[in-house]
Amino acid sequence: MDSLNGKETLSLSDIKNIIGKFQEKGTGQIQLTGGEPLLRVDDITELLESSKPGTEFWIFTSGYTLTLENAKN
Repeated sequence: MDSLNGKETLSLSDIKNIIGKFQEKGTGQIQLTGGEPLLRVDDITELLESSKPGTEFWIFTSGYTLTLENAKN
């Protein structure tokens, strides 16, 4: 039962791998949500910079932790 309430966090490497597989299949849009994506703004920035062109990324956020500095990234 404890595992149901445990924190789950994918590593950046895991996320890149998953997105790469979707991109290989021709996925045109990927949505990042769940919890608060901006808590990992540095990972999101790296993910967007390293992903193959041709896929739109959407980030659904409450804006928590959004600052002018990380918005510019």
